[in-house]
Amino acid sequence: MSSQIRVTHLFVYPIKSLRGISLEVAPITPFGLRHDRRFMLVRPDGTFITQRLHPELAVFDVDVIADQIVVTHPDGSSIKIPVRGEGVANMRATVWDDVVDAFVGFPEADAFFSDHMREPLRLAWMPEATHRQTDLAHSEEGDRVSFADGYPILLVGRPSMDDLNTRLKIPLPINRFRPNIIVEGCDPWSEDSWTYVKVPGAALRLVKKCYRCVVTTTDQRSGERSKEPLATLATFRKEGNKVWFGMNCIPDGSSDGDTPEIRVGDRVIAS
Repeated sequence: MSSQIRVTHLFVYPIKSLRGISLEVAPITPFGLRHDRRFMLVRPDGTFITQRLHPELAVFDVDVIADQIVVTHPDGSSIKIPVRGEGVANMRATVWDDVVDAFVGFPEADAFFSDHMREPLRLAWMPEATHRQTDLAHSEEGDRVSFADGYPILLVGRPSMDDLNTRLKIPLPINRFRPNIIVEGCDPWSEDSWTYVKVPGAALRLVKKCYRCVVTTTDQRSGERSKEPLATLATFRKEGNKVWFGMNCIPDGSSDGDTPEIRVGDRVIAS
């Protein structure tokens, strides 16, 4: 299917559950968009924390400057972390049902997050050597994911968000869904039926609809919670006891260049 579909926004979330960063161009790695969710906050036993139970994680601002991730709290305090987080020790970190090898050993970052979150935390980084397999029911052997919930990339259609907002008493920003790729120029909800998208520099397999959780009810600036948009989504986007919005994607591995990448403004061919 050929159309005037275009990429309008790209986002990465270097530290799982903290704020995202808007990009103009994003190299695509086997983990997903470069820098996306390679870091994660864990408790001393290696179990992860997210906005599901800690909505206040949304208040930490994140930026990538040169080879460092800069995290800033609303109180003005900040920390710098190398984008490649080789630490001094290995840890077995748990994200959902997966237990994976991670690097820890960032004492300043550990203290920064522990102080602000009022519990002992460690910052963990997933190295290239760690292979976290995606669900084989919806992917292929060898497909991998970083510390993202289940798949490397999340794509959403802006027209779908516009349609949802017509049903809400107060329109919400699309950042509630924490997408990686936003496209427009398509019909609302048409991405539900796509299985493959190609841009000039890369291609993605769309393998599964994305079921949504309480994080979507969290204001991504203040950390405050409400009932929307889940309450409204449940009226027309419910399957079983879950609601869904957006499509989970996996890099196809093919590219017209040496380094697959996606850019704002890219024309999208969807099928």
